[in-house]
Amino acid sequence: MKLKLASKLLLLVAMAATVGLSGCCLNCEKEAKAAPKPEPKKPMMNYNWLAHPTADKPTSMVLLEKMGPQTVIQGQDYDYTLKVTNLTNYKLEHVVVTEKPNDKFKIKSAVPPVTKTTPDGDAWDLGILEPNETKTITVTATATGTGTCINCAKVTYDPLVCIATNIINPQLALDLDVVASAMKCDIIPATFVVSNPGSGAADNVNIVVSLPANLMTADGKSSFTIPAGSLASGQSQRFTQQLKAGNTGNFTVQATAKADGGLEASDQGKVAVSAPALSIDLSAPDKEYVTKTITYDITVKNTGDAVAKDAVVRLSGCGVAVFQSASMGGVAQGQDVVWNLGSLNANESKSMTVTLLAQQKGACSAKATATAYCADAASASATTDLLGIPALLLEVVDLEDPVRIGDMTTYVITVTNQGSATANNILIKTTLEANMEYVTGEGETKVAASGKTVNFAALPTLAPKAQAVWRVQIKAKESGDVRFSVEMQSDELKRPVTETESTNLY
Repeated sequence: MKLKLASKLLLLVAMAATVGLSGCCLNCEKEAKAAPKPEPKKPMMNYNWLAHPTADKPTSMVLLEKMGPQTVIQGQDYDYTLKVTNLTNYKLEHVVVTEKPNDKFKIKSAVPPVTKTTPDGDAWDLGILEPNETKTITVTATATGTGTCINCAKVTYDPLVCIATNIINPQLALDLDVVASAMKCDIIPATFVVSNPGSGAADNVNIVVSLPANLMTADGKSSFTIPAGSLASGQSQRFTQQLKAGNTGNFTVQATAKADGGLEASDQGKVAVSAPALSIDLSAPDKEYVTKTITYDITVKNTGDAVAKDAVVRLSGCGVAVFQSASMGGVAQGQDVVWNLGSLNANESKSMTVTLLAQQKGACSAKATATAYCADAASASATTDLLGIPALLLEVVDLEDPVRIGDMTTYVITVTNQGSATANNILIKTTLEANMEYVTGEGETKVAASGKTVNFAALPTLAPKAQAVWRVQIKAKESGDVRFSVEMQSDELKRPVTETESTNLY
């Protein structure tokens, strides 16, 4: 609203006449001669003011004050001031002070300078007047006429009614950091930093995280929300979530920070998950004989895409064979053989052998197992049938040699199973020469003679390391160098075993 003092001209004239807003003296020279003074005195000053719009300072908005000399000499310069004050606690705009035109004086200069000259007079556009601010205009003028000079000023302005509104611009920023690579069995830390780089608080901040297939939290969740509360301007909060992978591959974690007012910020992190994978091969002969050695060949390979750390191969042996030796630093641990291989790079393989000694018949089932950090165990088995074989030793000795005609001697027949398997259905038979006569026989089985042939009943079995003994007594009938011949047969023998003992008869 623009309020102008010009409309109050009559009131101003009256006030000027009463208070002495401004004046021009016509008898200045006469007064100076009548009252000479030895020293110049300061001129008497006229002062007047106007409070607008109520004429009461406490209730008005603007105070306009004017002060100048009461008397000036025609043709000489003089100074006067205009002061305008904002009486309110609010800003005033477009403040303009205008000096009304008058034919008895002329403005020569002013500080600040006159902004413009209009039909209403010389005007000073003071712009904005801050709350309780005062601006002063100092005017230098020249009296151009004589008599009483009434010069008046007015002020116009635009009052403002203002309220203060705090305008904020909160913002969200999200930084998601995930390790670039990890092992499948490792914990994968994901770090979320949410911040407010704007002005004003961001309220009800939440970070919403979604995980791809085969990537989850430590407690098995595929998505989760992190409440961050309110973030003041410039504030940030940091959160860490532990993740784990259910398989190998490349995974992308997506996260979005949300807050009241539709604020959002997103980021993503990528992690490559790898793991070693083990394979193992075990080869062994299908069969072997007791007392012989068995050689096992083992090959372990890392078929994965990560280093297999702390790789160990273990061969679990059987109870019928014992450790003899191993390559690649294999050591016996009880019935097992263990190789500590260290690290196996991706696609690297290592081979080793182990030798066992077969001690008894049976199935020797061995199992080779490969283990490493972050790898599933791999195993392979092989079975070797350990076979026994009978090894029959036939021995014949005479207890008396030489033998007189008419005397007797005894032959001891001993069968020993030196093998590792039971011999079955052992048959013994002997044939006497003409100058020998059977007397009697005894032993593991029944002995009977038929002419010059002595037959022994079959021995059903003879265990490994066991012996069977028979004794045959004969009588010397005629002198000579004779041979006591014994023949042995069994189910396992492909051909008979013969043994002879020489005896001198005289």
